[in-house]
Amino acid sequence: MTNYYEAIIQLRPYQETLVNFVKKEIEAKNIKIAKEINTKHGVDIYISSNAFAISLGRRLKKRFKG
Repeated sequence: MTNYYEAIIQLRPYQETLVNFVKKEIEAKNIKIAKEINTKHGVDIYISSNAFAISLGRRLKKRFKG
């Protein structure tokens, strides 16, 4: 892990299926996770690619109706 990040994926409220989906997508694209912070209502995942975060956001919106 490194401290470099370009984007923060904020998942609210915490849902294990959602978090697992996001981590699987990150791993599949070989994107680096700089850090992960559990918050009171969810999780923040700091990643190394802003472009990936934008595309992931679109996919999350379609799949999880968010």
